[in-house]
Amino acid sequence: MKDLIDKIFIPEHQRILDEPSKYSEFEIIDAKRKLKIESDEAERLGITVERLRHERQLSRQEIGAKITEKEKEIEALQNVDLKTFGNTCFRFVFETCNHSGTTFNKDDKKTMDLYREIIRYFHWESDCETLDKNRFLFLFGVYGCGKSMLVKSIYKALQYHRRDNWSYFHLPTLTKNYMAQAQLKDNKENAFEMLFSCTNNMIIDEIGDKSEKQKLYGNEIESVRSLMLDKYDKWISKTRQRVVFTSNLFPSREYFFTQSDSDHRPTLQNFYDDKVQNKMMEICNLVRFPNVSYRINNRVELLG
Repeated sequence: MKDLIDKIFIPEHQRILDEPSKYSEFEIIDAKRKLKIESDEAERLGITVERLRHERQLSRQEIGAKITEKEKEIEALQNVDLKTFGNTCFRFVFETCNHSGTTFNKDDKKTMDLYREIIRYFHWESDCETLDKNRFLFLFGVYGCGKSMLVKSIYKALQYHRRDNWSYFHLPTLTKNYMAQAQLKDNKENAFEMLFSCTNNMIIDEIGDKSEKQKLYGNEIESVRSLMLDKYDKWISKTRQRVVFTSNLFPSREYFFTQSDSDHRPTLQNFYDDKVQNKMMEICNLVRFPNVSYRINNRVELLG
């Protein structure tokens, strides 16, 4: 029993009462108050004060062990290699496809190569084979080709691996919230403010949505255009932030799969203007789904 008592955690208030000459009157009064609380608790439980202290110490040790175990688990999740991170991304891709009743063809080498390269762009320690990590990423293509599904799956994988330095924004939802807020009298909130103030790396999903063409007090919404110009200014100033855009807009007509004089598919130029188009093409890796064509050093051809 003596060995057990020797190992009992001695709280600070007991140390004060054991050597009162070393402490002030106020500290002694406070120590007596804490001892009274401790004694009342032990009496309520029908055990000695020493036993109560011992059980509390064991509980603290157990909690400490669990915290240590959790910290190791978090560290293991945070420091996964590219292969493990990629497997997590594809797991979420497959789950999303299964949930929507579609099938992801993992035997399609071109698509897998495309996805793997984009996953490299997001992995915190890996180098890309063709993409430039010093540029933003602009994923574009026709509706339903997998852009949003991929970035959402990668974002889920980042959260799973406890990487909290990425934020996801769905532009059509923000635009609708902005319009709703603007109708309220004396409302000073702006749904786009979080986009301009965010310092995390960002996924901005579905720019160029038709909701941006709604008119507010007779004028079209300018916030999305301003956002892209703001990101350009930050990129020029070498702010260490990465931004991933997805869109149904093509950068320009030269990225169409086929072309004709009567082709009116939307581009950055005719949805926004020349200024936005030029700046986005300068700062972004341009990646087309499901095929990618490129020119100059920031336009990447991942698939033939």
